[in-house]
Amino acid sequence: MPDEQEIVVVTILKDALLFFRDYFRPIMMLTLMINVPFSLVIGLERLAKLPDILNSFLLYLSIGYSFLVFPYAMAVHVKLYSQIALEGEYDIRECLIYARDHYGPFLFASLCSIAIIFIGFILLIFPGIIVSVLLSLFPFFMIFEQMEPIEALKKSVSVAKYHFWKIFGPTFAVQLMIMIVTLSGPFASKSRGIHIYLASVFVDLATTLLSWLCVIILFRVYYIHRSSQEENRENSD
Repeated sequence: MPDEQEIVVVTILKDALLFFRDYFRPIMMLTLMINVPFSLVIGLERLAKLPDILNSFLLYLSIGYSFLVFPYAMAVHVKLYSQIALEGEYDIRECLIYARDHYGPFLFASLCSIAIIFIGFILLIFPGIIVSVLLSLFPFFMIFEQMEPIEALKKSVSVAKYHFWKIFGPTFAVQLMIMIVTLSGPFASKSRGIHIYLASVFVDLATTLLSWLCVIILFRVYYIHRSSQEENRENSD
């Protein structure tokens, strides 16, 4: 018989999948607007052999995307989820504007998180994984509760340690899916051509959508915490 922890993990994954299905349209629209243009450019090396200088440019562009654009995309998506949770509807334009206006603090928190996780992986792989789980909830505290970056990172650690397996279990399952999609795609081959290029863009799209599923899992865990806090306040009153 499955224990209670396994049931909770499966329930969180199921809820995340249902949310992903119900709001696939805005999630896909944001992915096409923010992520896919970079995939189209970065994947050019799959189209034909490029000069070394252009390959270097694409490498730097890929690194810049990871450090500068992805935090913006994360803020847009978490703002979208907050609109759905708090208002029952969404406005994509408002999400984009919000992320633009709050980009600085969000970027700072993301870079701090990346630096701490990197140090964890230098020490040993398991501390890196543990730290990445503990810091994973900070976007929700910044957007839902308007916390400053450092405060949100600290709050994420204090909350995530009580929900470690709720976060790690479902996200690990999705990360395995991402790994399978990536390894089965054109990245495993050195071939070039229009079909390889288009396949690489499609794989990027699929893995990006799966990464947003991970964020939805975090959103679900955050709301478990939020609901328990509200219930405790009601009981104390």
